[in-house]
Amino acid sequence: MMTDSENKLIDVKFLTLTCLVGVINSFFCLNFAVMLVLLIFELAVLLFCVYNKDWVGYLKFYLVFLCFSMESSSYVGAEIFYGFKNFRLLGLNVAVWMLIPLFLKSIFDFSWQKKIESIFVRKLLLRLFLFTFFGFFMGCINYLLDDNGFASKNGSLGVFVNILYSFLLPLILIISTSWVIYSNKNRLNELKQALFSVIVSLAIVFLSCLFLKNYGNRGGLPSLQVSEVYFIAVVAITMIAYPQIKLIPKIILFISGFVILVLSLTFNTNGKIIIASFLIPVVMLFIAKMNGIRIRAIIISIIAIPLIALFLYNHLENQKNNILLSEKNKQVSGLLDFSSDNWFENIPCSPKMRLTEFLNISSELIESKMLLLGKGFAGTIKDNGMYFDNLSEFSFSKWELELGAYYSMHESVNCFFLVGGLFGLGVLLSILFGIVKIVHKSPWLIIGFFWLLLFYNYHMTIAIYGIVSLIVGICDSERNQQISLSRAELCK
Repeated sequence: MMTDSENKLIDVKFLTLTCLVGVINSFFCLNFAVMLVLLIFELAVLLFCVYNKDWVGYLKFYLVFLCFSMESSSYVGAEIFYGFKNFRLLGLNVAVWMLIPLFLKSIFDFSWQKKIESIFVRKLLLRLFLFTFFGFFMGCINYLLDDNGFASKNGSLGVFVNILYSFLLPLILIISTSWVIYSNKNRLNELKQALFSVIVSLAIVFLSCLFLKNYGNRGGLPSLQVSEVYFIAVVAITMIAYPQIKLIPKIILFISGFVILVLSLTFNTNGKIIIASFLIPVVMLFIAKMNGIRIRAIIISIIAIPLIALFLYNHLENQKNNILLSEKNKQVSGLLDFSSDNWFENIPCSPKMRLTEFLNISSELIESKMLLLGKGFAGTIKDNGMYFDNLSEFSFSKWELELGAYYSMHESVNCFFLVGGLFGLGVLLSILFGIVKIVHKSPWLIIGFFWLLLFYNYHMTIAIYGIVSLIVGICDSERNQQISLSRAELCK
């Protein structure tokens, strides 16, 4: 049976360190000297963990250092900025270099695979490996065939390598994380403490940026200068529906999750966050029902959350300077307005882009007879159906716009479909449905599910949090299942 110490989520010392790392990254990402000192400290901590062969500690600190590093210039508002993800050595950023020790250990330590009792994890690793293998294989074929003129364009080889890199990283992270967790299942709670600390620290960073007016840039408009991990942390508030979390951590999660959700919605919003905010009560009810909880108390919470959020949302939308929130509201409203006779034509550009990508991928794969395995990495589509509207560098890169063929899809579904065809879609959907079956058994699975659904090969800062949450959640659900079975045996 799990002891209190094994189920304790609050580690004050680690939480304090996480807050400091988060605040420094947000307020000083443009300051080379400060960020270099922070980097030296981060590297010293990781190397100390290697020296002590403390791979759980390594993953904990790696998670925090990467999660709070700024990643995209389009959100920072400057082309040159610094952090764990941005300092480079021999062309690779430090975050990738520091992932190599974990990956090499997972490759050379064959014994850990025998410790994976979960059939689900074995299938997860196998399916994603096959998806990546076939993606590389089909990508090479299409590159040699110069599909849609991709290989003929200057710089195509570099683009191909970058795309391969973006799809290899999630697999490497999943393998490395699985090795750490299943080789050290007795220390699973330490990783849960790290995940918890990131949520609380992110809320503190949000509030610090709000009160001290530390703004970045989103789509040319001011936004709070926080790491992009908030994209996935907005669903953290759903975790209060889980009975596995005790009262004090649950209260802290509620406050932190609420702060992240409301401030993300208000200052750093996008369509995914708006839709997620409406789905949160539904998800909480589903989790509560699956856990057999008396839902009277939780109903108050799930009613209060959207009401308060919507109040703030509507109040702030009316402010003239809140252009981004107003625009995203129109996009989501247009997507959900099925009463219009010209619903498809009237969908705003952002949600319409996602739908039209899927239509163009379907058309391209059928026409090229690659529907089964897809076009692989660097596979491209053309807008043969003339579905795309108002194409710009905000939608696709300048390189793609000049080529007239597009590879950077905007959702996991479209990425898996283009790269892997029906096989790729099958891989994604089978994993997602597998998570749904056990999502009520661990609060971390909901974040892992959200990552896989929307952000598979998006940004590394989001990927590390989503992947660690996913594997921790699967292992945690297995332990909770074993505890439930043990209690059932005792009651007989």
